[in-house]
Amino acid sequence: MKLLLFIGFTILFFHNANAQLVNIESQRMQKDSVRFALKSDLLFNYTDNNGAYILAIGSNITTQVKSKDLNKIFFFYWQL
Repeated sequence: MKLLLFIGFTILFFHNANAQLVNIESQRMQKDSVRFALKSDLLFNYTDNNGAYILAIGSNITTQVKSKDLNKIFFFYWQL
């Protein structure tokens, strides 16, 4: 029963899940003595396309956290 339930949830999850492979090397922050770093960007684009006005607003948030022993680096990237 547990196996059937696990397979059902797995199929539902993978059916609705999507992913994208991106090169995040340019977003990475190298701070030797800091355990937590946060960087954010606000993007604004306004275009007049033959009378059709397009306004696009977006943001990027990048967070880098180091473990207590400073050996592991965790990198999180959000794009809204």
